[in-house]
Amino acid sequence: MEIPQVAVYRTFCCIWILYVTCVKSESLDETLTKRFLDGYRHTSVRPSESVNVSFGMAVNSIDELNERNEVIEINAYLRMKWTDNYFSWNTSYYVNVIDIAVTPESIWTPDIQLYETVGVDAYYTHKTLVKVDSKGSVLWVPHMTLKTKCAMNFRRFPYDTQTCQLKFGSWIYTMKQLDLQPSDELKDLNSFKQPRGWVLTKFNHKRIIQKYGCCEDAYVDIVYELQVSRRSSFFTCALVVPIVFAAMILPFLFLIPPHFVSRLIVAIGLITFEGIGIIAVQNKLSFEHNEIPLIVTFMSITIVLSVFNIVLSIFALSVWTYGLFGKQPPNTGRLSWCIPSIVPYASYTFEEDHTVSMQNLPNAIHTEGSQSESPGTTGTAAQKDASAMDSMISGWRRVVLVVDRIMFLLYSIIFVVLSVALCADV
Repeated sequence: MEIPQVAVYRTFCCIWILYVTCVKSESLDETLTKRFLDGYRHTSVRPSESVNVSFGMAVNSIDELNERNEVIEINAYLRMKWTDNYFSWNTSYYVNVIDIAVTPESIWTPDIQLYETVGVDAYYTHKTLVKVDSKGSVLWVPHMTLKTKCAMNFRRFPYDTQTCQLKFGSWIYTMKQLDLQPSDELKDLNSFKQPRGWVLTKFNHKRIIQKYGCCEDAYVDIVYELQVSRRSSFFTCALVVPIVFAAMILPFLFLIPPHFVSRLIVAIGLITFEGIGIIAVQNKLSFEHNEIPLIVTFMSITIVLSVFNIVLSIFALSVWTYGLFGKQPPNTGRLSWCIPSIVPYASYTFEEDHTVSMQNLPNAIHTEGSQSESPGTTGTAAQKDASAMDSMISGWRRVVLVVDRIMFLLYSIIFVVLSVALCADV
């Protein structure tokens, strides 16, 4: 079957029209771009006396949150949109040319700067083009890495929340020359990647009109606030729980008999453990600010109480063994409930020490009696002296036990108050 000549002719015409249209469109695009750029004014001259710039930012990720130096580094997309009437053309003449793309260096762009940059200024990670449509609307979406200072407060570490501010504004143009308006089109978190160790909880912006001492006219700034909360599960298990449970041991040290060396060893171990905890927090954070973390305050108080416990233990051991300078102990009858009801070893200690002392008494009497002219009189006196000494030491030991129980109650109250205050502030 032969193909009709009319069908072949129509097919050829369609292909030719498509080819001419594409080539012409590409040629018009290049011609239009060249025409605008060749006749463009100086890139430092604004399109008009007053330029309205719509400004927005979308955070892609938080690359770094340096706690020691208080610096935040953000990967973000900025969005700037304004009108330049120089770029306008008739779309009916330039067929299929709706918009063109030019480099930002070839046209005027707003000098929007990030204030308080660290090290180097905010820099572009990619060379992005500027999109211009037929009505003169200019859109620029640069991909940027922003590094700025972020004032941090570590008082509630490791349950702290930090708020970082990014302040954008024109460096030389006043509000009358360049007016910034916030845009919500890119203020989203759809593509945001949560930083390691932190969770972004809030992302807001506000427009600020501010006057500076250098100039009469006001300037417009856009401030973005990023609020991040620390992931605290690791620090809870590795730092908070061990420190709190170690501090719980401190009151119970007063229940250990004063003549047990383990009482001093445990107290010294607590001081070492809490000191290591403070060093660990110091290596993580920077202490060059006014706010001290509550956990550090808790550990410092625990160290002070442990030192006081060691001093009391040494003094109690001395009184337990030798009494107090040969003085008679005070009456502890009203406080005797503190001893046998809480610590059953008290009566055993007195009975055992008294038995041992009385067993050694005949030998002492016999030795002294052999050297004396009146053995009966000397033996009776020595026996009375030994009994008086035993009674005095037993009395002082009872005082030591009463004081230990009082300190146990006092330390327990202090620990509960500190724990409640710590939890309430967190």
